[in-house]
Amino acid sequence: MKKRAKPVWCKVAEDLFRMHLVWTVIYFGVLLMLHLVLPPLVRFAGGQTGLGQISLFEKVQSSATVYLLVAGIVTSSSMMSYFVGLGVTRRDYFLGATLEGVILSAGILVSALGASLVPGIARAGSALSMGAALPAWILLCYLYYCLGLLISAGFCRPGLFSGPWSLVLALLVAGIADLFWEGGLRVGRSLLTVLDLPAGGLLTSSLPVLLVARVGVIALVLVILRVVTWRIPLRVHD
Repeated sequence: MKKRAKPVWCKVAEDLFRMHLVWTVIYFGVLLMLHLVLPPLVRFAGGQTGLGQISLFEKVQSSATVYLLVAGIVTSSSMMSYFVGLGVTRRDYFLGATLEGVILSAGILVSALGASLVPGIARAGSALSMGAALPAWILLCYLYYCLGLLISAGFCRPGLFSGPWSLVLALLVAGIADLFWEGGLRVGRSLLTVLDLPAGGLLTSSLPVLLVARVGVIALVLVILRVVTWRIPLRVHD
């Protein structure tokens, strides 16, 4: 039986993931080194620090949004022209790049959570409590990856969605995502008060609100991104 060929967009996602995997290993390695080396060095120098109580997952989670924003910008600005020059349609590139963003976002945070539980890397503050909100953090990181794609695509397209407009739009969407986070926590606090539940259930009770809100924002960004990249002018190199 003849093996079925992979769709082009799957191959695009694989190629982009291989490229980002090298960057991600370096990024993750630097954070892991700081996580293990920095607290003992500060204590040796006689300083006081709370770094020893912060899990690796928290360190990765707080910086992954910036990393994925940059990855999205570089991916759109340099790789779209490359793949189109190879004969890949814009639609296949769009599907491949967005799929790769999901894999990259999930891979970084799942790896960080797993590493945070390894003896020698684990800290007194358990990462399991934050791991309960893992889907929400993955969606947030993926949102920033998509915003990076949008910013870069905007600077390549003249007209309404030119660079400054895409940057303003990305900042607005990021602000809305933060408002949804705060709003979800407020809804969670209200539910806890009504149901007379302990405060420890705050994140769990807010999670459905956060997930729905972030999925909605991501869907909106993807629609805008598809419109922006539909006829974006590209410089294809021979």
